[in-house]
Amino acid sequence: MLVNDVLDFSKIEAGKMEINEAPYRMSELLRSIMPMLKERADEKELRLKTLILRDIPDGQISDEFRIRQILINLINNAIKYTDHGSVTLMVDGENLSSEKMTLRLIVRDTGRGISEEGQKHLFEAFTRADVKKNGSIEGTGLGLAIVKSILDSLGGTVSVTSKEGEGSEFLVRIPVGISDPEPLKEDFMKQSSPAVSGEKGCDYRAPEAKLLVVDDNHSNLKLVGLFLKRAGIVPETCDSGKKAIEKCRSARYDLILLDHMMPELDGIETLHRIRTDEDSKNRNVPVIVLTANAVAGSRQIYLDAGFADYLTKPIDARLLEQTVKKFLPEDKVLPAEEEKKSSPIPELAEKRTAAAQSLKEKLSVVEDLDYDTALRYAGGMEDLLLEMLKTVAEDCNANVEKMRKALSGKDMENYGCIAHAVKGQMGSIGIASFSERAKKHETAAKSGDLAFLTQDSEAFFTKYLEICGKLELL
Repeated sequence: MLVNDVLDFSKIEAGKMEINEAPYRMSELLRSIMPMLKERADEKELRLKTLILRDIPDGQISDEFRIRQILINLINNAIKYTDHGSVTLMVDGENLSSEKMTLRLIVRDTGRGISEEGQKHLFEAFTRADVKKNGSIEGTGLGLAIVKSILDSLGGTVSVTSKEGEGSEFLVRIPVGISDPEPLKEDFMKQSSPAVSGEKGCDYRAPEAKLLVVDDNHSNLKLVGLFLKRAGIVPETCDSGKKAIEKCRSARYDLILLDHMMPELDGIETLHRIRTDEDSKNRNVPVIVLTANAVAGSRQIYLDAGFADYLTKPIDARLLEQTVKKFLPEDKVLPAEEEKKSSPIPELAEKRTAAAQSLKEKLSVVEDLDYDTALRYAGGMEDLLLEMLKTVAEDCNANVEKMRKALSGKDMENYGCIAHAVKGQMGSIGIASFSERAKKHETAAKSGDLAFLTQDSEAFFTKYLEICGKLELL
C-alpha cells in the first residue's frame, strides 16, 4: 500500500493523474468493494453499514476506478481509526437534469475523532492527524491527500466534520453523468446487473454509413469493428496517421474515429493534417478521438484541437454505438429492425443465461478477470465478449515480440504505444490489475525509465502470455 500510495501521489505531483470517464453501475461498484471492507471491519468487530438515502440513478458516467479508490480510502481510514461501534457509508445525490447529477458519498464513523488542529492539515501529503494519540496505527499519510487530488481532477469536493472522541464524517460531492435512470436499490448486494443482461439491442441501423477507424493496434481496430456490427456498420480501417491522410484524399467519410496515441503521427497531428490538406475530402467531417489518457479538462483540450467528441478506452460498446449515432448524417440512420426489438423467447433466454454462466465459469481460471466488467464493455453480449477475448489473445505474441524489439533498440516511443494498447485491451476484458501494470510500463517508457523496463519486462511479458494462453483455450 505504501508503494502504491507513493506511486499514485508521484503521478499526481507530476500532473499525470488519469481520469477515464465511462458508464458504470453504482450497484456493481459497491458490490465489488463492500465485501472486502466488511472483512476488515469484522476483524475489529465493527458494524459496516450501507444506506441508500434516496432514489438516485444506478447508471452513472464518471471514472469508476477513481470513485472506488476514494471509497476504499475513506472507509479503510474510518475502520482504522474506529475501535468500537460502526462505520456507515451513505449514498445520496441530487439530480440536476436528466443527464447530470451531484453524487454525494458520506462516510461516518464512531471512532476517535480528529482535533481542530488536526483537521487543518488533514488533506496534506505525508501528514497524519493527532500522531501522538494515533501512533500505534499504521499509515502513509497519503490516503486523504490522494482522495483530495482525485476529487480535484473529477471536479468534486471533500469536507470533514469531526470532534475528538465522538467520531468523524467525511462528505464527498462529485458531478457525474446519468446513463440509466433506474434507481440504485437497498438490496444492491443481491442484484444482478441489467447492464450485462444482453437484452437491450442497438436502437438503430446504419448499413450505408461510411466510417474510417484509425489505430496502430490491430486488436483495437477489430474490437471497434465488432462493436459496430449491431448497427450494421462495416468500417474501413488503417493503422497509421499517414495512411489515414492518404485515405482521406481518396474517399469522403461520414465519420472518422481516430486513436490519439500512435507512433510517428499521433491523433492530434493527423487531424490537423486532414483539416489543412488541400487534397483532403474530409476537411469538415466530424472526427472522434479514441483515448486512454483522459484527464480533467481533456474534453476541452480535444474540442480545442478540432475533434467533435472523444471516447475513452476501454471502449464501452453501447456508448460507442450511441456516440456514432449522434454524429452520423440523419439520412444514414435507420430504425432498428423489428425482430431485433422483440421480446426474447423464454427457452432462448434460458439458454443464453446458461451460456453466460458457463462462460463465467470458464473465465474463472483467468486470474483477476472481472466477468461483469468485461461483459459490460461488450454491451452485455456474450458472443461479442468471446470475440473480444479471442482478438486480444491473437495479438499477444506479436505484441511481445514488438516490445522486446523496441526495448532492445531503446525505442521508447514504440514500446510505450504498445503498452498503451495492452493497457486498454486488458481493461476492456475486465483485468484491471494487469491493465494497471501495463500503464506503469507505458509511463516508464514515456519518462525514459529504461532501468525499470529492463528489470520488469520479462516478468511482464510472461504474465501477459500466460493470460492470453488461457484466453486461447476458451
